[in-house]
Amino acid sequence: ELRTHLAEIGAASREMQELVDGLLTLARAEHEQPSDQMVDLTALCAEAVDRAASQASDAGIELSCSGHAETCGDPRGLSRVIQNLLANAIRYNRPGGKVALRCAMHDEWATLVVEDDGIGIPEEALPHLGERFFRVDDSRSRRTGGIGLGLSIVRAIVHVHRGRLGFRSETGRGTTVTV
Repeated sequence: ELRTHLAEIGAASREMQELVDGLLTLARAEHEQPSDQMVDLTALCAEAVDRAASQASDAGIELSCSGHAETCGDPRGLSRVIQNLLANAIRYNRPGGKVALRCAMHDEWATLVVEDDGIGIPEEALPHLGERFFRVDDSRSRRTGGIGLGLSIVRAIVHVHRGRLGFRSETGRGTTVTV
């Protein structure tokens, strides 16, 4: 009985730590100024795919990374954007699904696209993505991971970098996020 209670306390402590870390990251992201350092988005995408490879493999999800883009900004913040979007694409996918990260240059703008063929997002939820603690539905609960701050952090970092964030999705067919 003691072990059960200690395990519950440990799980609650980890969840609280994740919440505090997420809120601190969000607060920093909303108030930081991006650096003017050149960042190779292609390399950041490749690193994120490497880090997520075992998680994706365990879920039976195929990852790919293509294209090339460079931009000015904070490499840690941009890496966080890629990692959060990739984590969502894996988490809300289906066994045997695919996730593709693509980078490209359009005029002088770097573009990152994260596309999956997972469960998708209902159209009425799309305008609310990026709101703090917003959850699309019950299938996207704390049991499946996350605390509802990932896309808020992404939105804040993209905003600080003077970028735009767009979502296109179809329930049961997948989601495309464009930065």
